[in-house]
Amino acid sequence: MIESCFCAIEKRMPECIKLDKRRSINCGGITRKTMKVKSLLSSSSINIDLGILIVRLSVGLTMLFYGFEKLSHYNEMLLQDFWQNTVSFLGMKGAVPLSLTIFAEFFCSIFLIFGLFTRAALFFLLFCMGYIAFYLDSFELISYGENGFQMNSAFNYFLIYLALVFTGAGKYSLDTVLMKGKR
Repeated sequence: MIESCFCAIEKRMPECIKLDKRRSINCGGITRKTMKVKSLLSSSSINIDLGILIVRLSVGLTMLFYGFEKLSHYNEMLLQDFWQNTVSFLGMKGAVPLSLTIFAEFFCSIFLIFGLFTRAALFFLLFCMGYIAFYLDSFELISYGENGFQMNSAFNYFLIYLALVFTGAGKYSLDTVLMKGKR
């Protein structure tokens, strides 16, 4: 199959050489391989929706494991001093804040992974991580650990969730599938 090279895009057709597809196409030193490398090094996005999907999956799965751990050990965690005395949500201690945390970390993470009701799920996740980072950890966003300086993981999640609020779920989500029928 014969095709013209990238010079045709730049309207330098006389400089283009038509070659067979099996051979490399060369137009003034620009080959198909160098075009791919240049696109990887450029500042323009390659596929933003795929990037959002990867972020949703990785952050959602990680938080899902935190929530599953709390859900599977609910009774033991409920008896811990941390949930009975330290965590207080609107004056309520014990079961209510633990249940709300499980709802955010487990169920909202499932919504985030599938991209279903994404911004609503992110609201609960943002609130949960904000409560941990800003209230329970007393704004200790950066601390010094055994490996040097480290950033509070709840604050990291808070920032990622905040970024996802602005980007939305992306094209690869159930939100997009459901919204197509309403347009």
